[in-house]
Amino acid sequence: MSEWSNWCHETGSKLLDETLNVNDLVEGAMIPTKITARPSKIPLTVEWSEDLLGRNEEAVRMELAGVDVPLYEVGIELVDNNEEGPIKFRVFSESWPAESAEYEVKFTADGVEYASTGTTEPQIKTGRNRRPLSEYMQEEPPVIRFHDGAFLIYNELFDAPTGLRSAFSSASIETWDWTNVDLKKESQKQEKRPDSIQRSVIEKLLAAGNGEQFDIVFDDDNSGEAADIVSIKAEQDRLVVHLYHCKFSKESFPGARVEDLYAVCGQAQSSVYWKGQVESLIDHLLHREAKRIARGGVSRFERGDNKALKIIRRRLRSLKPEFQIHIVQPGLSKSQANTAQLDLLAVTELYLKETYGVALAVIASE
Repeated sequence: MSEWSNWCHETGSKLLDETLNVNDLVEGAMIPTKITARPSKIPLTVEWSEDLLGRNEEAVRMELAGVDVPLYEVGIELVDNNEEGPIKFRVFSESWPAESAEYEVKFTADGVEYASTGTTEPQIKTGRNRRPLSEYMQEEPPVIRFHDGAFLIYNELFDAPTGLRSAFSSASIETWDWTNVDLKKESQKQEKRPDSIQRSVIEKLLAAGNGEQFDIVFDDDNSGEAADIVSIKAEQDRLVVHLYHCKFSKESFPGARVEDLYAVCGQAQSSVYWKGQVESLIDHLLHREAKRIARGGVSRFERGDNKALKIIRRRLRSLKPEFQIHIVQPGLSKSQANTAQLDLLAVTELYLKETYGVALAVIASE
């Protein structure tokens, strides 16, 4: 048993009741280093602080250009995955006229500043408090995760323990037929584009047989998403939840481009949070559906409906959650997968497994 696994075993009681703060778990096996300059690592994802994620999505609101929206409509993502230069991220919502606000992480001798690079920035509302998001992040900093398993909170860099990661086997990569799918077209959008990657995955889920059929297939795509597709089924005492993260390819053909995996691996790592927040996940889906319908859009349900989801919600106390997270990248060629790609997948697999015991599946091309 590895050093990290030993530590996880010792905190097993916390894991069993699903109340463990993910960063508390990882920090228990890592010693932070205070840094004064940007680390030479490739950032994969930026995530809201545990304080913000632990709040009710409806109770936290953000306002930009006079448009006020709940947290479940707001996304946060890196601007790029560059190893050098400033780390930048954007906060965005499809409801905001300006669409997004960009921030830069600035390192100083004393700490970190999350500096807005635009003329306006969102105001965050928590309870009766209202203040600029940059000010809030100084107290509750976002988490930035890197390609090698390290992560950054404020000016403290937590390097991943060495020798804990097993190689990711290319043999475990599942290959699909992507005929008639545009590998550069990720989202199905509301028009349900038939040549999109997301639509192809949905069609496969809808056509699945008895043992693989889900009660709920939900299009959660867009800012604030839990995943591009959320699939749920309740059977006996189990609640099976699969999160599918789809990503477009930089080229129209499969290959060995590690940059095709940076963003989607980051999304997979971020979404493990939902394993410990199943009730919040269902509330999130119900909110998202209600908001789209209120705007006159098409339903996000590809199978099931509000009634079916609420029935599952009422049964949660008697159901044991079993999660699996899927990376869907048809730009990845299984036969050409290289060391850099497999290392990145290994980091992601280890993170999902050792924090919340979630399995990783990878769907790609031949």
